[in-house]
Amino acid sequence: MAIIAISGPPGAGKSTLAKKLALALDYENIDIGAIFRKLAEESGCELVRFYKSLKHDPDMEREVDQKQADIMREKDNCIIQGRMAPFFESSFQKINILLKAEEVERARRQMNRPENQGKTFEEVLKLSRERLKEERQHYRQLYHRDDHLNERHFNIVINTTGLTKEQVFAIAYMDIKTAIK
Repeated sequence: MAIIAISGPPGAGKSTLAKKLALALDYENIDIGAIFRKLAEESGCELVRFYKSLKHDPDMEREVDQKQADIMREKDNCIIQGRMAPFFESSFQKINILLKAEEVERARRQMNRPENQGKTFEEVLKLSRERLKEERQHYRQLYHRDDHLNERHFNIVINTTGLTKEQVFAIAYMDIKTAIK
Protein backbone atom coordinates (compact mmCIF):
# COMPACT_ATOMS: atom_id res chain seq x y z
CA MET A 1 0.00 0.00 0.00
CA ALA A 2 2.84 2.43 0.77
CA ILE A 3 6.48 2.98 1.54
CA ILE A 4 7.28 4.58 4.85
CA ALA A 5 10.63 6.37 4.91
CA ILE A 6 11.91 7.13 8.41
CA SER A 7 14.75 9.54 8.98
CA GLY A 8 16.23 11.54 11.81
CA PRO A 9 19.44 12.01 13.72
CA PRO A 10 21.11 9.15 15.60
CA GLY A 11 19.22 8.27 18.77
CA ALA A 12 15.89 9.78 17.74
CA GLY A 13 14.14 6.38 17.79
CA LYS A 14 14.08 5.36 14.12
CA SER A 15 14.90 1.68 14.58
CA THR A 16 12.50 1.23 17.46
CA LEU A 17 9.63 2.85 15.58
CA ALA A 18 10.40 1.00 12.36
CA LYS A 19 10.30 -2.39 14.10
CA LYS A 20 6.98 -1.62 15.79
CA LEU A 21 5.42 -0.29 12.58
CA ALA A 22 6.67 -3.25 10.55
CA LEU A 23 4.95 -5.64 12.95
CA ALA A 24 1.72 -3.64 13.15
CA LEU A 25 1.43 -3.05 9.40
CA ASP A 26 2.97 -6.36 8.29
CA TYR A 27 5.58 -4.43 6.28
CA GLU A 28 9.16 -5.38 5.58
CA ASN A 29 11.67 -3.39 7.66
CA ILE A 30 14.77 -2.30 5.75
CA ASP A 31 17.40 -0.63 7.93
CA ILE A 32 20.05 1.16 5.86
CA GLY A 33 21.98 2.04 9.02
CA ALA A 34 22.27 -1.67 9.82
CA ILE A 35 23.86 -2.21 6.42
CA PHE A 36 26.47 0.44 7.20
CA ARG A 37 27.04 -0.97 10.71
CA LYS A 38 27.65 -4.40 9.17
CA LEU A 39 30.07 -2.95 6.61
CA ALA A 40 31.94 -1.17 9.43
CA GLU A 41 32.12 -4.38 11.45
CA GLU A 42 33.34 -6.36 8.43
CA SER A 43 36.06 -3.79 7.79
CA GLY A 44 37.10 -3.94 11.47
CA CYS A 45 36.48 -0.23 11.81
CA GLU A 46 34.67 1.65 14.59
CA LEU A 47 31.36 2.99 13.27
CA VAL A 48 32.23 6.69 13.63
CA ARG A 49 35.56 6.15 11.86
CA PHE A 50 33.80 4.13 9.16
CA TYR A 51 31.33 6.96 8.48
CA LYS A 52 34.25 9.37 8.24
CA SER A 53 35.96 7.07 5.73
CA LEU A 54 32.94 7.31 3.42
CA LYS A 55 34.10 10.83 2.57
CA HIS A 56 36.99 9.21 0.74
CA ASP A 57 34.88 6.39 -0.78
CA PRO A 58 31.54 7.92 -1.79
CA ASP A 59 30.96 5.13 -4.30
CA MET A 60 30.34 2.66 -1.46
CA GLU A 61 27.62 4.87 -0.01
CA ARG A 62 26.11 5.55 -3.43
CA GLU A 63 25.98 1.79 -4.04
CA VAL A 64 24.03 1.18 -0.82
CA ASP A 65 21.79 4.15 -1.56
CA GLN A 66 21.16 2.87 -5.09
CA LYS A 67 19.95 -0.43 -3.64
CA GLN A 68 17.66 1.57 -1.37
CA ALA A 69 16.33 3.59 -4.32
CA ASP A 70 15.75 0.39 -6.34
CA ILE A 71 13.76 -1.15 -3.50
CA MET A 72 11.61 1.96 -3.26
CA ARG A 73 10.79 1.78 -6.97
CA GLU A 74 10.14 -1.97 -7.07
CA LYS A 75 8.53 -2.89 -3.77
CA ASP A 76 5.77 -1.49 -1.60
CA ASN A 77 4.68 -2.35 1.92
CA CYS A 78 8.08 -1.62 3.37
CA ILE A 79 9.64 0.66 5.91
CA ILE A 80 12.99 2.14 4.99
CA GLN A 81 15.19 3.66 7.67
CA GLY A 82 17.77 5.87 6.05
CA ARG A 83 18.86 9.47 6.00
CA MET A 84 18.34 9.78 2.23
CA ALA A 85 15.20 7.61 1.94
CA PRO A 86 12.85 10.61 1.97
CA PHE A 87 14.58 12.00 -1.12
CA PHE A 88 14.43 8.96 -3.38
CA GLU A 89 11.60 8.52 -5.85
CA SER A 90 9.10 5.75 -5.29
CA SER A 91 6.66 4.00 -7.59
CA PHE A 92 4.26 3.81 -4.66
CA GLN A 93 2.75 6.22 -2.19
CA LYS A 94 5.51 7.31 0.15
CA ILE A 95 5.13 8.73 3.63
CA ASN A 96 8.20 10.50 4.99
CA ILE A 97 8.59 10.53 8.76
CA LEU A 98 11.12 12.64 10.64
CA LEU A 99 11.89 11.72 14.23
CA LYS A 100 13.55 14.39 16.32
CA ALA A 101 14.77 14.51 19.90
CA GLU A 102 16.85 16.84 22.02
CA GLU A 103 20.54 16.07 21.70
CA VAL A 104 20.98 15.09 25.37
CA GLU A 105 18.12 12.59 25.05
CA ARG A 106 19.60 11.20 21.81
CA ALA A 107 23.00 10.75 23.45
CA ARG A 108 21.40 9.06 26.47
CA ARG A 109 19.70 6.58 24.15
CA GLN A 110 22.92 6.00 22.22
CA MET A 111 24.68 4.99 25.43
CA ASN A 112 22.86 1.63 25.14
CA ARG A 113 24.32 0.78 21.74
CA PRO A 114 27.07 -1.86 21.65
CA GLU A 115 29.53 0.46 19.88
CA ASN A 116 29.24 2.93 22.78
CA GLN A 117 29.84 0.49 25.64
CA GLY A 118 32.60 1.77 27.91
CA LYS A 119 32.26 5.38 26.77
CA THR A 120 31.21 8.18 29.05
CA PHE A 121 28.04 10.16 28.43
CA GLU A 122 30.16 13.20 27.51
CA GLU A 123 32.07 11.14 24.92
CA VAL A 124 28.85 9.85 23.36
CA LEU A 125 27.35 13.35 23.31
CA LYS A 126 30.46 14.72 21.61
CA LEU A 127 30.49 11.88 19.06
CA SER A 128 26.80 12.42 18.38
CA ARG A 129 27.34 16.12 17.73
CA GLU A 130 30.30 15.41 15.47
CA ARG A 131 28.42 12.75 13.54
CA LEU A 132 25.44 15.02 12.90
CA LYS A 133 27.72 17.84 11.75
CA GLU A 134 29.66 15.49 9.49
CA GLU A 135 26.45 13.99 8.08
CA ARG A 136 25.19 17.44 7.15
CA GLN A 137 28.47 18.23 5.37
CA HIS A 138 28.58 14.79 3.79
CA TYR A 139 25.06 14.85 2.36
CA ARG A 140 25.58 18.40 1.15
CA GLN A 141 28.67 17.27 -0.73
CA LEU A 142 27.35 13.90 -1.92
CA TYR A 143 23.73 14.78 -2.77
CA HIS A 144 23.64 18.60 -2.70
CA ARG A 145 21.19 18.54 0.23
CA ASP A 146 21.63 21.59 2.44
CA ASP A 147 19.77 20.03 5.35
CA HIS A 148 18.63 16.42 5.05
CA LEU A 149 16.67 16.81 8.30
CA ASN A 150 14.70 19.90 7.31
CA GLU A 151 11.08 19.36 8.36
CA ARG A 152 9.69 20.59 5.03
CA HIS A 153 10.73 17.28 3.43
CA PHE A 154 8.50 15.23 5.72
CA ASN A 155 4.80 14.41 5.95
CA ILE A 156 4.99 13.50 9.63
CA VAL A 157 7.33 15.06 12.22
CA ILE A 158 7.48 13.69 15.76
CA ASN A 159 9.62 15.03 18.58
CA THR A 160 10.30 11.89 20.61
CA THR A 161 11.83 13.70 23.60
CA GLY A 162 9.95 12.71 26.72
CA LEU A 163 7.71 10.23 24.90
CA THR A 164 7.64 6.50 25.51
CA LYS A 165 8.20 4.09 22.63
CA GLU A 166 4.51 3.26 22.77
CA GLN A 167 3.50 6.93 22.53
CA VAL A 168 5.75 7.51 19.51
CA PHE A 169 4.32 4.42 17.86
CA ALA A 170 0.71 5.47 18.55
CA ILE A 171 1.27 8.93 17.06
CA ALA A 172 3.05 7.59 13.98
CA TYR A 173 0.56 4.77 13.44
CA MET A 174 -2.46 7.07 13.57
CA ASP A 175 -0.82 9.62 11.26
CA ILE A 176 0.16 6.90 8.78
CA LYS A 177 -3.32 5.40 8.77
CA THR A 178 -4.72 8.86 8.04
CA ALA A 179 -2.17 9.46 5.25
CA ILE A 180 -2.45 6.11 3.42
CA LYS A 181 -4.87 6.43 0.55
